[in-house]
Amino acid sequence: MNRGASIVSPVLIGAVLGAGGGVSAVFSILLVCAVLGVAVLYWLAVETSKRSLEDIAR
Repeated sequence: MNRGASIVSPVLIGAVLGAGGGVSAVFSILLVCAVLGVAVLYWLAVETSKRSLEDIAR
């Protein structure tokens, strides 16, 4: 996922700036992507604190 974002983000930022969007539009897109990433992490992540490795592996 990180490699895909590294490939897509310069193209997306260039397209936004080329279409007349400013720096605030670029930061808004980056903010939305970060919030989506946190939401997915919150939804799919497994809490591992105070659990043994054996419990986590199950």
